[in-house]
Amino acid sequence: MLLSVIAGAQSKIALIVAIGEYEKSTGWSSISSQNDVPLIKAALIKQGFSEKDILVIRDAQATRDGIFKAINDHLIAKSSRDGIAVFHYSGHGQQLKDDNNDEIDGYDEALVSYNANMRYVPGVYTGQNHIRDEELGAKMDELRTKLGKNGNVMVILDACHSGTGTRGESIRKHRGTDKPCA
Repeated sequence: MLLSVIAGAQSKIALIVAIGEYEKSTGWSSISSQNDVPLIKAALIKQGFSEKDILVIRDAQATRDGIFKAINDHLIAKSSRDGIAVFHYSGHGQQLKDDNNDEIDGYDEALVSYNANMRYVPGVYTGQNHIRDEELGAKMDELRTKLGKNGNVMVILDACHSGTGTRGESIRKHRGTDKPCA
């Protein structure tokens, strides 16, 4: 009996990314993303998530590489078929010049990692530390595949220009900057 309960247990895995204090040289202002962490964590625990299955990365941990590592090593690696996975991002968002001509308006929407610069500088910074909508979407597709048709993925993006990170066209209201990195 116990074995069948364990075998049928639904995994619940979550990743919370909160960036409020950006690297000074990037040009980004501080925001209150850290305030979201205890609220989101408490809501997840109330929904049956174990604290050990909720990974929180903050500020300097949340570089582009750090975010992708957490997605790969925590969300994807620890999820299981028919489970539930939650990705929560709270930080700045920005538009970047479209790099593959798939955007009607000529801009990709992107999450701003801890070490992503606000301003485009030809030959120096062209958006390489941002996380483009297609990149995040590909990781969430990989997660959906691992969870299978009965699994669930919830993506919460608390950032400007996050609309096409998981679905259609973004609402045109700006919070951080209305200047694209282009």
